[in-house]
Amino acid sequence: MQTDCIAIMDKVRAAQRELEKTIADLANAVPRLPDNPKIRRITSSPAIFILSAKSLDPIWNVEYHDFEIQYKIIHAQMVKHPLDVTDWWMRVRTAGKIKIGDDRMLFLHPDVVKHVDKLLGIE
Repeated sequence: MQTDCIAIMDKVRAAQRELEKTIADLANAVPRLPDNPKIRRITSSPAIFILSAKSLDPIWNVEYHDFEIQYKIIHAQMVKHPLDVTDWWMRVRTAGKIKIGDDRMLFLHPDVVKHVDKLLGIE
């Protein structure tokens, strides 16, 4: 009986490690998702980009249009929530924004949400 319990617990621990690895792989794939096609990054300084003023609507915030920044923030949060990443993402995507620090919210670009949804198999 005790041997059976030990074997079951070993399987549970192995499954948990596999789940954590899979979630880490997903989280690590987020920064490699497609960039905003409406921007042109400056080669010598990739954090700087050019964006047409007419593309700024509805939100005039650089972080809203910089998918790389949004992906980095999403990646960091996914790493913090490894065991409930799907529930966490569903709450974030429903809200359309993600909390940064204690007092700041970042509105997510709809294309970023679509790319992360596709990665997570939510379509």
